[in-house]
Amino acid sequence: MAFETKEKRGSLFANDNKERENQPDFTGNVKIEGKMWRVAGWHTESRGGTKYISLSISDPADYQNRHSPTQSSAPTKRLTDEEFQKRREAQAPRKDWGADFADDDIPF
Repeated sequence: MAFETKEKRGSLFANDNKERENQPDFTGNVKIEGKMWRVAGWHTESRGGTKYISLSISDPADYQNRHSPTQSSAPTKRLTDEEFQKRREAQAPRKDWGADFADDDIPF
C-alpha cells in the first residue's frame, strides 16, 4: 500500500540543497481540501530573541511554472548573487529619466 498524506497534514524536511541564505531551511508538502501545497520554512528570530520557524505555502503548479526550463532544451543556468544583482540593476527604472529633458526648449 502506497503512502497517502491525510487531509490537513503534511511534512517538512531539512533542505540539504540550500545554496543561498534566502533559500528555505525546510521544504515539504501539506494537503488542504484534497490538494497538495508546497511548504517552505526558515529559521527566524524575533527582535525579542524568540526563535521560531517562518512558513510560506504556495501552489506547487505555480512553483513548477516559475522554475521549469523554457521550451529550449538548453539547461537552465543558475545565477550567482553578483550576476543576479547586475541583472536586477539593469532592469530597474532609471532614477534620472527626466534629466535628459531639463534643457528642452519646448514650452510645455
